[in-house]
Amino acid sequence: MRKIVLLSWMLLLLLVCSCSSNQAERSGSMFDPSVTGQVNYDQPPQIMGVISPDYPMIARKHRVQGVVVLEVKVYKSGEVGNIKVKKSIPPLDQAAINAVEGVRFKPALQNGKAVDASVVIPIEFRLN
Repeated sequence: MRKIVLLSWMLLLLLVCSCSSNQAERSGSMFDPSVTGQVNYDQPPQIMGVISPDYPMIARKHRVQGVVVLEVKVYKSGEVGNIKVKKSIPPLDQAAINAVEGVRFKPALQNGKAVDASVVIPIEFRLN
């Protein structure tokens, strides 16, 4: 089990994106599939594309920044399922959820077969 967790850490995906809206920037997103506590796969899900949230106008106006942490169910089809907010910043939560709902994943693999899995994805919002 530790070997799988260690392998998952080694496969940790780091995405750096920028949000082009009026001096707003989301500096990056990475997720660690092992954080959910149950690792039932050999290879974690992989994001296909870019997570690029819109920076909400109200959050920008009030200079709200920080990291929203989401726990995301990724089905064996690669589609996003249930999303739970694990660390909330209320003006930014929905933008983070919407951004994750807009991407697809390569599913997790167990013995070469696609399986459902949960991953933790931090979405960072930062103003320039």
